[in-house]
Amino acid sequence: MPTVFIVLLAVGYILLMVYYRQLRDDEKTVFVERRRSWKTIAVYAAAFAAISAIIPKPAVEADRTILENLISAEDLTDRLNAMLNVFRDTSTGEQFRDRSQNRMVYEATAQENLRIKTATRSTYNFVNDQWSIQDIDANYGKKVKGTPFNIGCRMGIADAFLAAAKYDSDFAEKYGLEKYLDEGLNEPEIRHASFYLLNGLIGLPQGADMAPVPQGALTLTNCSVNNTMSRLVGGTVYSINKQFPSNASFEFDYSADTFFASPRNREFIGDVVKNDYERMLSDAYYVLWLEIEDGNDDEELASIFDYLTVDYFYYSDYLEYLLDYGNRERIKSLSDKITAGCTTEYEKALALESYFYNNDYVYDLTYDKKPGENAEDFMFVTKRGVCYEYATSMVLLARAAGIPARYCEGYNMTQRIDRGNMPNTNYAITLQDKHGFPELYLRGYGWLSFEPTMSDNPILKRNNASATDMLSRAGRIILLCSAVILLFALAYPWLSHNLFLLLNRKRQPDEVVKAIIHRLCKVYDIEEFNTVSEVSDLIHERTGADISITAGLFDRSVYGGETLDTNEKEKALNEYLAAYEAFRESRKRRRIANRNR
Repeated sequence: MPTVFIVLLAVGYILLMVYYRQLRDDEKTVFVERRRSWKTIAVYAAAFAAISAIIPKPAVEADRTILENLISAEDLTDRLNAMLNVFRDTSTGEQFRDRSQNRMVYEATAQENLRIKTATRSTYNFVNDQWSIQDIDANYGKKVKGTPFNIGCRMGIADAFLAAAKYDSDFAEKYGLEKYLDEGLNEPEIRHASFYLLNGLIGLPQGADMAPVPQGALTLTNCSVNNTMSRLVGGTVYSINKQFPSNASFEFDYSADTFFASPRNREFIGDVVKNDYERMLSDAYYVLWLEIEDGNDDEELASIFDYLTVDYFYYSDYLEYLLDYGNRERIKSLSDKITAGCTTEYEKALALESYFYNNDYVYDLTYDKKPGENAEDFMFVTKRGVCYEYATSMVLLARAAGIPARYCEGYNMTQRIDRGNMPNTNYAITLQDKHGFPELYLRGYGWLSFEPTMSDNPILKRNNASATDMLSRAGRIILLCSAVILLFALAYPWLSHNLFLLLNRKRQPDEVVKAIIHRLCKVYDIEEFNTVSEVSDLIHERTGADISITAGLFDRSVYGGETLDTNEKEKALNEYLAAYEAFRESRKRRRIANRNR
C-alpha cells in the first residue's frame, strides 16, 4: 500500500472517532460545538500522523518459506537457466514482466552501477514479436583456457586504428591520422569489478555457460575455474564443453564509459568515418598482422589485434543482418525525423535514446500485450511496455538510420547492499534485475550500449526502501507541513487584524461600521443572531470593553438609513481597537490563571 494511503487511513480513523465521539452526560462534561473545535482536532490529527510515522518501529522480516515452497524447484531452476545460459532460440520479453521472484543471482563488488550482458539477439520477427539468435551472435573464434582472457579494447576499434597508424606511416597518412600520433586520444579510466554466482548458495546445483560481462569489459582477469572459454561475436564470454559451476566467481577489468565525453576523441571518430570504413578495417588488420608476424610480441598489441579481427571478419555481416528493420515505412520515417540535424552516428544514437523520454512513453509492468502486438505498435500506438519494447524499438530505429544494432539481454546492476553473502560485495543482482537493452555499432569505436528504457525499474525502487523508512520520511514531511501550518495559525490573528484595519481605512463609514460588528462577533465568538445591543453587552460583560457608540452607529446606518461621516468612522475604529486589545488581555489573563492552578 502506498505510504500516503497508510497515513491517510490512520488519520481518517482518528478524525472519525473524534467526529462521532460520545461524551458522558453529567455536570462536569462541557459540550463544544464542532465548528469551534476544528483547530484542536486538526492539530491533534497532524501531530498523531507525524509522530506515529516518525517513531522508530521494529523491522519485520516476513517469513516467505511457505510461499516460496509453493513454486516448483524445477520451474525455478528452469527460470534461472533461461537467464544464465545463452543458447535459447528466441526471446519474447515475457521474462521482464514476471516480477514475482526476487531470487539472488549474483553478488558483485564495483564502484558504480553497471549494465551486465549475457546474450545477444540479431533477428527480430514482427509477426511473433520475438528475437532469435543467429550465427552472428553465437560464433566464436580462438579458444582460451583459464585467465587472463581478453574481451575488448580500452577505446574499442579506435585502439586498432591508432595502433595501425603508429606502426605504419602510410596507413596514418592515407586515413588522415598523423595528428593523433604524438598525443594520442583521451583514454578512459580502467576500473575493476568482481561477480559471484549464487546458485550454489540458494541450493541450485546448476551453473551457467555465460559469464556476466560488464559494459566496456576489457579482460576477464580471474575466474575461480579454468574452463575453456571463448569470446562470442556478440561480445559475451562462453564456457565451452562444460558450464561454470554454481559458485563460480569472475573478475573483470573494464573501461569507464567516457570515451565520447572527450572532444578530441569525437574529432578522431569524425576523421575516421570520412574514409571507406570497410577498406580501413582491412588495411588496419593487415598492418597489425604483419607487425605480429615480424615478431612484435607486445601483449597489448595482441589484444588489440584479436578485437579488430572480429570486426574485420564480421563487419560485412553487420551490414547484411544488423540493418534489417523489416522495411517498415513508419519506422524509417520516425527514425529520419528523430535524427534530423544530427551530424554523427553518436549524436543520432543519443537522439534515439532520448526520444522515448520525451514523447509520453510509459514503463508499465502490468500492460498486457494483445496477440499480434509488436515493436511497431509500441512505437506508434500503445506506448506502454517494459525494457524489451524500448530496447527493441531503439534497435529497429537505429537500423533504419543506417547504424548496425543488436538486441542484448542481461542485468541492470543498481541494487547496493551494505553486507552480502560474499566478502566485500556491495551490489546484489536478482531475477528482478533482468534487463533488455540495445547495442549500436558506431564506426570508429565499435559496439556501445544505450539505455532507452524511460524509467528505472519501479520494483527496485520499492525494494530499496522499507515501509518503515517510507513512513518515517512521510512523517517528517507531515511534521514540516504541520509546523508551517502552525506558524501560520499563530500568526493568523495578527495578520487578520492588521489586514482588517488596512482594508477598512479605505472603505466608506457605513461599510466600516458593519464590518466592525461582524469582526467583533467573530473575535469574541458571539453568534450573529444576537442583536447589536446584545453583542455590545456581551463584549462589555466579558472584557469590560465599551462599543456602545459603534452599536448606535450600526443601528442608525442599517435601520435608520442614515449616512455616516468620517469622524464617526474613526470613533468606530477606535472602539474596535480598544475592544480587540481588551480581548487579547483577557485571553492572556486566562492563560496565566490556568498555569497557576
